[in-house]
Formats: sequence, C-alpha cells, structure tokens
Amino acid sequence: MDGKRSFTVATIKSPGKKSRSRKSAEGGRFIASTPSAAARKAVTAACRGRKAGGLCTFTVEMHETTQGGKGKNFKYKIKRVKDPVTVIHNGEEIVHNYRSVVKSLNKK
Repeated sequence: MDGKRSFTVATIKSPGKKSRSRKSAEGGRFIASTPSAAARKAVTAACRGRKAGGLCTFTVEMHETTQGGKGKNFKYKIKRVKDPVTVIHNGEEIVHNYRSVVKSLNKK
C-alpha cells in the first residue's frame, strides 16, 4: 500500500452542539494518503447515516493508526454541499452529487 495511511475517528460532532461525540460514528478504519481525505470519508459516512440531503457539516478529529506512524491527531471542519457534477468514466456517465469543503483546525 504505497503512500496509504490508516486513520480512525477520535471524535465527530455537529457544530453548535454540546461537546459530546457521536458514539455510533466513532471508530471505523479509513485508508487514505492524507488525514483530510480520511476525514472526508468519515464525514460522508456520517452524513449518509443521518440521511442528510444538501448541507451536512461536522467537526471531526482523526487519529493516525498506521504501523510505524506518529499516532498524531488531526482536526477538521468539513462541509458536504450538494453540487452535482457529471463525469464520463470508461464510457459511462457518472453523477457526483456532493463535494466536500475541508478546513483544517490544527494548530501550527
């Protein structure tokens, strides 16, 4: 798995809610090359789980679980907005209904 890293959800919550995490959305294993890509996958799964159509926003903290990795935590605010785009792949027309807007909340 060249360049791929493993992440799990440490906490995920909707903005404006109390500082409690969604226990059903915690955990899971997301494989991606960057922590933001893994966080996008986690938010997509959470939005599907709550059957949100249109705008769906979460603050998510990802924990790196890659063997030999640093085990750091990464925090993001992610909005999933409805923005249909049609692409052609191998002669088939595919519609991507949503796009994710990612903002890092990591301290520099």
